[in-house]
Amino acid sequence: MKRVVALVLASILCLTPWVQAASVILGDVSGDGEVNVRDYGLLQQYLNDWDVTINLDAADVTGDGEVNVRDYGLLQQYLNDWDVELK
Repeated sequence: MKRVVALVLASILCLTPWVQAASVILGDVSGDGEVNVRDYGLLQQYLNDWDVTINLDAADVTGDGEVNVRDYGLLQQYLNDWDVELK
């Protein structure tokens, strides 16, 4: 019985980072649960080297592993209801 419990706990611990990564809302740079113009402004401030805190995982909307002006442009298109996909 102890072995089963240990295996279950080990499995949960191994899967935990994947669960946390799945909970990120792409584009929600501020982390408030919504993707809106506030996120766009915050990303602009970050890219202009202002002292702001952002969710880097959510800010990488292009999915290329970097947060840069390409993410800024795609987020702008998304907020303007263009037919784009946040990756």
